Amino acid sequence: MKNLPLKLTAFLCAILLWIYVALEKEYKIEVNVPIQYENLNPLLAFKKGVPYNISLTLKGKGMELFREKRDLGYFKISLKDFPLGKTKVLLDPSFYQPSMPPVRVSKINSQNHIMVD
Repeated sequence: MKNLPLKLTAFLCAILLWIYVALEKEYKIEVNVPIQYENLNPLLAFKKGVPYNISLTLKGKGMELFREKRDLGYFKISLKDFPLGKTKVLLDPSFYQPSMPPVRVSKINSQNHIMVD
């Protein structure tokens, strides 16, 4: 048991280094985030069964994803200037508004469009 404080200090430093390296790696997680619809024309109405959540795969560094999962962003869809009649709104990964900006959408796991009448 010679040099026990030195060995414990080295062990603690090794653990801290391992945690730092693990949190700097890129990871992917699957989450359900709320959809926020904006600027709906008063003459338009949603088709029955319009989704209010969407399943996404998010990509980012470990700590950023940890923080994002605690405080999820939202999927923002602006319906400004959409024509009257049946309209298909194509979903794009850029619609996601993360709470931790470096986090980005890797994949939309559900359907890629929403119908508006």
